[in-house]
Amino acid sequence: KNMLGLAISTGIALIKETKAEPIKTPALTSDFDIDLNHTVSHNYWRSPNRNPSWDYHLEEASDPLFVDPDYELLQVQAVIRHGLRTSLSSKYPQKMLNYKWECGEFVDRDIVIEKKMANEENNYPLLWLDYRTSLISDRARPYGNSCYRGQLTAPGVFQMIEVGKYLRERYVDQIHFISDTYNKSELYLRSTDTPRTIETLQSVMNGLYPSSTRKKDDRVFVEVKESKIENMYPRNSCAFFSEGKKLSRKSEMVANISKFIKSWFHSMEDPVDLKFWQSRSISGLINTIDSLVGNNLSIPNEITDKEFVLARKVSGYSYDLIYSDPNLATLGIGRFLHDIYMGSKNLIVSKSNKRIPYTKFSIFSGHDNTIGPLMTAMEVYFLLE
Repeated sequence: KNMLGLAISTGIALIKETKAEPIKTPALTSDFDIDLNHTVSHNYWRSPNRNPSWDYHLEEASDPLFVDPDYELLQVQAVIRHGLRTSLSSKYPQKMLNYKWECGEFVDRDIVIEKKMANEENNYPLLWLDYRTSLISDRARPYGNSCYRGQLTAPGVFQMIEVGKYLRERYVDQIHFISDTYNKSELYLRSTDTPRTIETLQSVMNGLYPSSTRKKDDRVFVEVKESKIENMYPRNSCAFFSEGKKLSRKSEMVANISKFIKSWFHSMEDPVDLKFWQSRSISGLINTIDSLVGNNLSIPNEITDKEFVLARKVSGYSYDLIYSDPNLATLGIGRFLHDIYMGSKNLIVSKSNKRIPYTKFSIFSGHDNTIGPLMTAMEVYFLLE
């Protein structure tokens, strides 16, 4: 832990309550909104029937990387969550499926997937255009008849391009840490094996290194591990971990929180809506709300501004309740944390042995259950004012 300087998304930040202003640009991250111009960035809490009086803004509180001029930045490992998506739930009421979800075929022809198999002899490269077809060819598209479950939406694509632009502004334009044109040797890109995380990384790269900064024959290589060896999220196939997580969710604290949240929906008259919203887990609830409001769609009137913010806080807290247990943290995210550690260790060893390669800039594209457990295990928290 002492060895690693791990920045979750964009680093240390403060969340402030501020008055909302008219917004024209989409939000930039799915967990918190980053205002690149330090003005107003929040299109996130916008839907046809909502007009909140205040909202979350995230501002840089300090810059831990550049506190002392005697230090030199040698390596960055950025861990991000995918952008805005459609819901993963198969239980959405039909009227929510009929909303005007905006999706498209956002395929970067320069992306090459480097598939890492459990048996390394079976590793293979494949153009993302072809690999994507194999992943989604048989998927139904119930969301507005154009989107499948868990798909990165058009606002999600824009959102993650903006994250890429932020990384470029910081690490290319401001401190010249990485080249201003794409250099494969400086970058390591890795994603989980789902279309939304791969397309998130694709979008980030289109902000960090747009086509104008790449040569005509440049290819962007993304490592994707076979599911059986993936470690960027906890694996319920581990019996000890699975049972431990179930026990933590049965705690009195979690039960009381869940009961409190479900009470918000008691006044719902539509039994279908009532059943759906009261069946949501804590994290499932906030993911559903985020998915709707982030894509400018309506949510129940029972979810007020106050409940929305509270649900976000509680969702983050629920991860802390589980992964503050060292055993569950180790089993849940420890193997991925070891990968990050090895990246930094290679950097250190390379100082005395030039034959040891290391990567200056790594981006890992994962999920909420990548970020949540990792932040708890690393004791990295956002400061709530």
